[in-house]
Amino acid sequence: MTISSRQIQTEKFSWSTDFNIAHNNNKLLKVVNNPKAYAPETQEGRPINGLYVLETAGLDKDGVMQFRNLDGSVSSFEDFYGLYDPWADFLPGYTSQTDMTAAEYRSKFKYKGSKDPKFIGGMTNRFRYANFDLAISAVFNLERWVSRTPTYNPAKVDRGQNYTKDLLMALQGNKALPALGSISSELNERWMAYGWMESNDPINSFNQYDIWAKKMSYVRINSIRLGYTLPAALSKKIGASNLRVNVEGRNLFVFGANYDGYFDPETYGDYYAQPISKSFAFGLSASFNSLN
Repeated sequence: MTISSRQIQTEKFSWSTDFNIAHNNNKLLKVVNNPKAYAPETQEGRPINGLYVLETAGLDKDGVMQFRNLDGSVSSFEDFYGLYDPWADFLPGYTSQTDMTAAEYRSKFKYKGSKDPKFIGGMTNRFRYANFDLAISAVFNLERWVSRTPTYNPAKVDRGQNYTKDLLMALQGNKALPALGSISSELNERWMAYGWMESNDPINSFNQYDIWAKKMSYVRINSIRLGYTLPAALSKKIGASNLRVNVEGRNLFVFGANYDGYFDPETYGDYYAQPISKSFAFGLSASFNSLN
């Protein structure tokens, strides 16, 4: 939908607005799942670009993640994945595994929301006073689900690698971030959980916990342009019928949901993304009458 309006129009001053907004809604009517896939990419009745997560239920006393089942009950890490030690009788403490099928694994995922924004659009306001003109343009992106890449894995932290402050928060006992632990049965009673996160999980589902998912909205002021048209008398002195100068700032401001740890809400979730740069441009335009 597009709306254009002219609020004020006088000899010296004018103000007009162009506004547009769009909404996309789609639903999958039939899905043929890959029987060997462990995580759902799509589900019937859901949007094409859906986000599916494992719903967590906080940390237990050891700082290990708990999960909420489809019936609302809470399971420990080991029970949720069905972990056990297959060599417990003759070589205990070396490996863990699960008898879950791919279909059972898929069934544990819950639909969180669409990764496509609910609404997108923009607005441009144009002002003119005497020989000055000002245009301010903004774009917006509302209610889009995103999932950020975890900044650490609690089962395999490398002392020689750089990390974000998430790791420090986990070490300090943050109640939302899983605690660090060892995969050794001699050092950790929960070694099966950490062994699963370290290498046994076929899809590294730690990356798909709901604690990494967030609904993101933002408004970006993508252009502010100020111009001045010289009076006709001055333009004629250099043989021009029209002479205008302008300065424009691009991507000067962005307002959005909390995106701490990332440069921009548009690239939230990718900590390798470069910041979207700000820029300034100066312009000069002139029109000259042709000579007969």
